[in-house]
Amino acid sequence: MKKIIISTVGTSLLTNQVQGESRTQLLNSSNFVEKEYEVEVKKLIENIKYDLIHKINSACFNELKKLSAELNGILCICGNNFESTDNTFVFISTDTYQGKIATEILENFLRSRGINNVFSFSPVGFSTKDKRSFVFGMKNLLNWFEKDLDIQSYKRSGYEVIFNLTGGFKSFQGYLNVIGMFYADKVTYIFETGNELIEIP
Repeated sequence: MKKIIISTVGTSLLTNQVQGESRTQLLNSSNFVEKEYEVEVKKLIENIKYDLIHKINSACFNELKKLSAELNGILCICGNNFESTDNTFVFISTDTYQGKIATEILENFLRSRGINNVFSFSPVGFSTKDKRSFVFGMKNLLNWFEKDLDIQSYKRSGYEVIFNLTGGFKSFQGYLNVIGMFYADKVTYIFETGNELIEIP
């Protein structure tokens, strides 16, 4: 059965690549937009992005699962074969520099494997820095689900709708879990770098 897999995206793809002060810098700026970054930290992110692109394109399945919670979830959902042209992949991230970079890497990787049904969305103003930004972003996301993505049209076309909530911020996952009760056929999680899906029908 063809699937549309909607995955929440966090910043761990980036932060897991560094340790010490560099990791702290990324964690402390996870809700920044691009213009808020100091040159040094922005350069750090660009270097991580460059390294990740090479690493992710040459990684085997087991290495991919360790690199990214999002990819771990996708690979488990698709039975380690995510190259089916019938499936559609959607990445949702915060409206932040790191969130968009992580999403761009994941999206480009799937496209490099010949998958064309892949796209991303960052709700305008969405971040976890405060309640106002979070609620505003969630409203934009719900509006996008209804009007632009039109999940119901996928269901009518025979798609199984899966919310892959393995990656992303805890608060983001919590809201998407509730939203998934209305839109998804099932919601999936994986503990850390495990291989076993937890499914909520």
